[in-house]
Amino acid sequence: MIENLLKETGNKVVYRSTSAEIKTKMQELGLLAYTVIELYNSPCSKHYETLKRIFSEQFKMDDDGKTIISRNKEEISADSIQSPHDTDCHYRNKDGNQIKGYSMNVTESCDGESLNLISGVDVRVVSTADNDFLQNGVNGTKELFTETVKNIHTDGAYHSTDNQQFCKNENADLLINAIQGAKARFDLEKMKKVNLQ
Repeated sequence: MIENLLKETGNKVVYRSTSAEIKTKMQELGLLAYTVIELYNSPCSKHYETLKRIFSEQFKMDDDGKTIISRNKEEISADSIQSPHDTDCHYRNKDGNQIKGYSMNVTESCDGESLNLISGVDVRVVSTADNDFLQNGVNGTKELFTETVKNIHTDGAYHSTDNQQFCKNENADLLINAIQGAKARFDLEKMKKVNLQ
């Protein structure tokens, strides 16, 4: 069974196979993983623990307790293993883009009359919400620069009620560009004042 799995890379299997064939191959993979876990019970091995975690995240026993089945995608968490080489790597579907890995936030000063400097780089798993980066970015900036933070420029993904309150407590204005959400159904236009009398 292992020899058959190793004949070609995973992306080629997916590309060349029908969904029924992929489902069968996943069942075979689940059975193989379960067999290895049962045969080589070695909790001190990093690879064993990774395989055990992959099995629990991707497979389960059927109601009969004898058949291994793949979990539905809704049952698989965003923090499930995405790569056996980096088990901390997460998954995120952001605006239709499927992303694996990490998110990075860069905080920099923004002064038109002086040198702008990067004050912080924050790297977290990709499933971290963008608005979770804001407060650490501002606090890191306060530690490096002597001037107080007056304006915080972000895009709409950094907006939250907690961040609004944080900025209020910091006496800073939160200036948001590219507001998130569905496109408005109506446009507002400024008109001349009309006297209706």
